[in-house]
Amino acid sequence: MDNLEIFQRLGLAIAIGATVGIERHWRERDEEDGSPTAGIRTFTLIGMFGGVAALIDHLLAISGGIPGLMLIGFFVTFMAAFTLFQMREAIAEASFSVTSIIAAMLTFSLGALSIC
Repeated sequence: MDNLEIFQRLGLAIAIGATVGIERHWRERDEEDGSPTAGIRTFTLIGMFGGVAALIDHLLAISGGIPGLMLIGFFVTFMAAFTLFQMREAIAEASFSVTSIIAAMLTFSLGALSIC
């Protein structure tokens, strides 16, 4: 992969995250102002994080590392932190839904897939 292709793929990862974020933010439009929600900024960063994690994994695999190991580590760590945040938010608001967690998993994965 040359540098231009890397930036194009990272741009795709960011676009995937932004698209999911727009949908998630639109879903929360009726919430009161100031309520925490994972929207366009959060999901854009999640998509970019998935892309960067896959790029790091790819570079480590080229230099002799185990392919996929770093990506799995990033994914598990990210999902643990995101799930904990969502759980605390759900308890505080007494509103339980797993949709944001599934959307975050898919956004990270699609961002990572854009690099592969």
